[in-house]
Amino acid sequence: MEKIKLILLCCFSLFLTNVSATVRLPHLFSDHMVMQRDQPVKIWGWADKNETIEVVFGSQSKKVKADKNGNWALSLDKMAFGGPYSMQIKGRSNHITLKDIYVGDVWLCSGQSNMEMPVHGWSSVDNYQEEIKNADYPLIRTFNVTKGMDAQPRNDCEGMWMVCSPDQVADFSAVAYFFARKLNLELNIPIGIINSSWGGTEIESWITPDAYKALPARFNDKYEAVDMADFDSFLKENEINKGLYQKAMDHDPGVKEEWYNPSTDVSLWEKMLLPQVWENVLGNVDGIVWFRRTFTLPKEDSGKDTVIQLGPIDDDDETWLNGVKIGESKGYAINRIYEVPSELLKEGENTIVVKISDYSGGGGMYGNADDMYIKTAKGRYSLAGEWLYKSSVTNKAFNYVTVSPNMLYGLLYNAMIHPFISFPIQGVIWYQGESNVGYAYDYRTLFPAMINSWRSKWGRELPFYWVQLANYMAKDVKPQRSEWAELREAQTMTLILPQTGQAVITDIG
Repeated sequence: MEKIKLILLCCFSLFLTNVSATVRLPHLFSDHMVMQRDQPVKIWGWADKNETIEVVFGSQSKKVKADKNGNWALSLDKMAFGGPYSMQIKGRSNHITLKDIYVGDVWLCSGQSNMEMPVHGWSSVDNYQEEIKNADYPLIRTFNVTKGMDAQPRNDCEGMWMVCSPDQVADFSAVAYFFARKLNLELNIPIGIINSSWGGTEIESWITPDAYKALPARFNDKYEAVDMADFDSFLKENEINKGLYQKAMDHDPGVKEEWYNPSTDVSLWEKMLLPQVWENVLGNVDGIVWFRRTFTLPKEDSGKDTVIQLGPIDDDDETWLNGVKIGESKGYAINRIYEVPSELLKEGENTIVVKISDYSGGGGMYGNADDMYIKTAKGRYSLAGEWLYKSSVTNKAFNYVTVSPNMLYGLLYNAMIHPFISFPIQGVIWYQGESNVGYAYDYRTLFPAMINSWRSKWGRELPFYWVQLANYMAKDVKPQRSEWAELREAQTMTLILPQTGQAVITDIG
């Protein structure tokens, strides 16, 4: 019996050894990939400890032994552009074949929504149906990095290489695609684009953690509530707090206590000038906040059908007049226009109450003062100005933070840039800045810091080109301070770094 147990144990151990010995590669190394020309190309992966791995590519054959942790890496000699090629990766117990590989120029394409927007988006590409139909460029390939964030540098990320064709190009970054197409047509070489972008993200999340921590103390003070060293513990505790917060959101005490009733005691309510995002007063707060305002109508306006307009509200609202609900809407970009039955309005004092639920980002009534009014058959009365407000449920009260790439520096670099720093590239194109206009002056420090931190990781002075902020929003009639202009200035000042370039687009609409 003991002999049988020993035999079974040996067989099981042999099975585990064979499983652990499987050679693996990062997702970046796959069919249809493009490798950088005229530079040694590092190939790496994982295997059993001390296992010998052989990589065969064209006329090159290289061998390396994995270290005690199973990590291995080797470099192929630099090559001229060309292809298609195949690559063989041979381990002790498995053999990987990669097909349809080209050697050309590889560009990292990163930033926020303007880089992320795909070719199929009507808002990003004119005549996009025609562009997709004509996108037959098999020497252009993209690797779309799956979104992720991490407090620690990752050694791999999800994604796959796709060949440019009418069937595939719709999911390419539009900016990256047109950039690659121009290069392909002018240079007549294969072009690979690594699209690592995420809409609405701040530049801090793209900076390497070590470079960010080296910045002046005021930059680090922004994140004093979150500790990267204990990020995993924070996430676990935050998830518990999230459950309590969401439960409170579903059982709003303001509804239970009927804060919409005109007789509600408002002696402890505070004052806020509207319109404006409530972050200007409350700080970075999400949740439910109630607003209340009284207005007086003359006798000739009472008893008549009326329209109340509040402008856009971020995110959802429920609105009452004299204790009766007159409407509700969901969505931060919707202009709130509610019709009021004639019997609700009365001569003298009337009370309007608005419950606002905000789930992330800015919150409150944030439109223009001219958009907030009551229109009767006889007149129009502004609702802009001083309102009373009271917080009902807030994430701050539950010590809950919405988990996003902007909650801590370096999260996107760790998950979406660091996996490639051993992979040679030709350069970087960048399209970001809208999310940093709120503190545009800091971009003078942050943008060069990011560029230099990436160059440090790649170990060379990578060419780095970016798009200056677009001429978004209405034109100012009179000259005034503009954070958008200030951030554009910060971008332009970054041209002092060598091997940089800027595309100015304020003339294209």
